[in-house]
Amino acid sequence: MRKMFSHSTKGGFEPFKEIIRQIHDGTTPMRIGGLQGSAGAFAVSVLYGKLDRPMLVVCSEEKDAAAFARDLKVFWGTEAVFHYPALDFLTVDMFALQREEELARLEVLAHLQVNGKTIVVASALALMQKVMPASRFVQCLQIISTGDIIDRDAFSARLVGNGYSPVSLVEAKGEFSVRGNIIDVFPPTEENPLRMDMLGDSVESIRRFDGVSQRSGAGVSAFVLSPASEVILDASTLDLAVRNIRRRADELSLPRETRNRLVETLKNHMVSSVNPIFLPLFYETYDPGSGLSTDKLSCFFDYLTKDTLVVLNNPLAVRQAMQDARVAIDKLLFKTKNSGKFYLEKENAYLDTEKMNEFIQQRGEFLWRGWNLRAKTKRRDPLS
Repeated sequence: MRKMFSHSTKGGFEPFKEIIRQIHDGTTPMRIGGLQGSAGAFAVSVLYGKLDRPMLVVCSEEKDAAAFARDLKVFWGTEAVFHYPALDFLTVDMFALQREEELARLEVLAHLQVNGKTIVVASALALMQKVMPASRFVQCLQIISTGDIIDRDAFSARLVGNGYSPVSLVEAKGEFSVRGNIIDVFPPTEENPLRMDMLGDSVESIRRFDGVSQRSGAGVSAFVLSPASEVILDASTLDLAVRNIRRRADELSLPRETRNRLVETLKNHMVSSVNPIFLPLFYETYDPGSGLSTDKLSCFFDYLTKDTLVVLNNPLAVRQAMQDARVAIDKLLFKTKNSGKFYLEKENAYLDTEKMNEFIQQRGEFLWRGWNLRAKTKRRDPLS
């Protein structure tokens, strides 16, 4: 999508100049009202063009976040604007996965690490859901360049552990294929899969290709290989998850058959991905009596740089959405507890409303229809 704004836009937009000055001066929260429909996206677009900093727009509902992101892409295109989707409350089955949403979330997390300036739009529910440890995610990022030396067996094992599925022909994100001197891979961050031509163990060339026709296209010198799952299935995480499942299942007094089925499915690598609601099992330590440690997982805010400007689109509705999400989680867990299924407490996988508000306040907030903006650090006035 071709963007309508450029970073060189100058002049005009007089009503925004004072707002931008106050942002750079670290002024106390301000409010902007009277913005309806796409006017909100237009205002964010203007601020994004004038401020040398990334932005996070928080909407109350998932449908509002998706619509807001679409409007922003009209102004800035798909390379600068990302929608970070929520996972629906569908099931607590450990191996029932919303794959499309998971890959979209991983794409955003990866772009936040490699792109200095982006706009992310997310719903309150999406931000309440905990994610894999940020430090572990960064460790899994890998830059592949022409001339690199790659051990194919080790590379394939790494891809599988990072959530990629081995296939004969790569057509969808999160897939890879090794055929002779060709390695195809489709990272979540890419619009098209990539084909590496190998000369021995050396990457001779890298080209994008069409997943339907399989025809190679433009060449690239390097690309970022990001995880295709939030659950990294290596020896350490698998070992930890097995211990945690056994301890939690015993605490819930579940039948031995239920516990063994979960354990054997994981140990035999019969799944490539796991429902993210069970992320804590792979990164936290379960202590009988006190539960999971709840100090290893990250939240979305941990992936943001400190100068990110947080915008709340209708803050009252956002706060109400957080309360509604907590109620929905409680209802799901109530049904689960009475069905004899394996589950984790909501605090293990979700932030509470107090913690969410704390993260927002730490980074400042910009609210409209009651918008409120607080900039934490003073920065040079770009309009002077």
